[in-house]
Amino acid sequence: MNNKQGDDFRRYCRTKYDSINKRCKYRESYKQNGIKNKFTFPEFVDYADKKGLEKDFHCHRPDRRGNYEKGNLIFLSADDHQKISAEEKRAITPIQAKEIRQNKNKLSLRKLAEIYGVSHSTIYKVMKKKGVYGTDGYTE
Repeated sequence: MNNKQGDDFRRYCRTKYDSINKRCKYRESYKQNGIKNKFTFPEFVDYADKKGLEKDFHCHRPDRRGNYEKGNLIFLSADDHQKISAEEKRAITPIQAKEIRQNKNKLSLRKLAEIYGVSHSTIYKVMKKKGVYGTDGYTE
């Protein structure tokens, strides 16, 4: 493999690749939706190199129900990833926000996110009462 970054880049890719595999293997929402990592490690390194993976970038699947594969994996800076997440505006009703806060010590952020169909960061913000309540409820 002749990527321009060398061994450090391969080690970083290994971390990202292993993280993807863990998500696919252990996260309930991934298992329920049949989300798989379709890359072999050498394919992932080559793809990451061509698509500009850099240190501290996030792996993002534009189709959230799709697999990790060519055409459905992009690499984003933390700022860009946050912008995309903000564009996905998730709504939580005031009643749901109250339920979330009541269950914060009983269920994990990820489990609550799965139940309410939102990101774990949205659940965290609801718990910390950050965000805006509009006529439709809570939005990021």
